[in-house]
Amino acid sequence: MTPTNQLILPLAPSTNFSRQAWIQDASNQQAAAWVNQWPDWPAPRIVCVHGEEGSGKTHLAHLWADQAKGVHMDATQAAEKSPYETFTTKQPIALDDVEAVADQEWLFHFYNFIQDTGGSALLLATTPPSRWGVTLPDLSSRLQTIISVEILRPDEHALKAIMIKQFRDRGLIVKPEVVDYLLKLSERSFAQTNRWVLELDRVAATKGRSITIPLIREIFASESAV
Repeated sequence: MTPTNQLILPLAPSTNFSRQAWIQDASNQQAAAWVNQWPDWPAPRIVCVHGEEGSGKTHLAHLWADQAKGVHMDATQAAEKSPYETFTTKQPIALDDVEAVADQEWLFHFYNFIQDTGGSALLLATTPPSRWGVTLPDLSSRLQTIISVEILRPDEHALKAIMIKQFRDRGLIVKPEVVDYLLKLSERSFAQTNRWVLELDRVAATKGRSITIPLIREIFASESAV
């Protein structure tokens, strides 16, 4: 059994997006390589990194924006105005949750803005551009020219490091053997790891208890009884 969606809470605002906290492994190696290759990106100087929720896309965007001295924004917020009003010439731009932008004309103009101003852009999404349901022909043809790289599912070693980091981001110290036990029970994915961290933080705070193997067993037992 797994924690229910109703128990998922927002990420803590103290998430550590520093380079020291970045967890590198085979799943994100290609995406990180493209980020580190900037500014030597081929035309059209736009890279899309896609992967499931919790895979580290936002962390990577923070690292790139810091390295490139650029701006990092939520794409739906950026789409409220013309890119020619919001951004400056040659400004490196990282946009989160790009596939959530409903205005395809805006995405078309954003692509043209990058080309017109000699800028560069890092797009973050859960799916590749080919799956965004684009119906505007001019936009579809342009999206086919950008580099698209996926963050894959991590191995157990990387998931353990990610889970420990997420606990620390929330001010929680959890013993490695507890994390090992949890990983044996749950689906090995970024999203499920994130759900467990949020759920255990909530339950531990509610009950005034530390996060231990007995607490995890109690959660599984209560879920099984539903």
